Amino acid sequence: MNSEEKPLEIGPRSQKNRPGSALVVFLAALVGCESLIVFAGGFYFFSQLFVQKTTNLAGAIVIIVITLLIAFWLAFVGIGTLKDQAWTKGAIITWQILQFALATSFIAGLSAWQPIGWLLAFIATVTTATFVAVIVRSAPEKKSSS
Repeated sequence: MNSEEKPLEIGPRSQKNRPGSALVVFLAALVGCESLIVFAGGFYFFSQLFVQKTTNLAGAIVIIVITLLIAFWLAFVGIGTLKDQAWTKGAIITWQILQFALATSFIAGLSAWQPIGWLLAFIATVTTATFVAVIVRSAPEKKSSS
């Protein structure tokens, strides 16, 4: 490399994938939407405590607490994605796998839950595709040497 050439800027802070790029913002928005969906699920479980008779109150409370912790965690991941934190990559892809597994169980289960399962599968697919696009855009470009 000549002293006049600038080094190729790669990594999470490159111009193509800087924290404010459209794909990164869209990915963070998708993760934020997933967080809101999980919050809604937690509040649905909470409302069911008053609507239906529960046989195991402690178990129901544990499920609500875990659901709300996951929702807060996803919100934290969305904020970290906006800040282009490296740790969010593993968190995002792990959640997409778990969400797709949950979606397939909803699709195969009761017919009343099937639309929710399809919605979750669609969101997981779009988020995964956006995640891959962000990763591909941040990959270093190879220059052909002549």
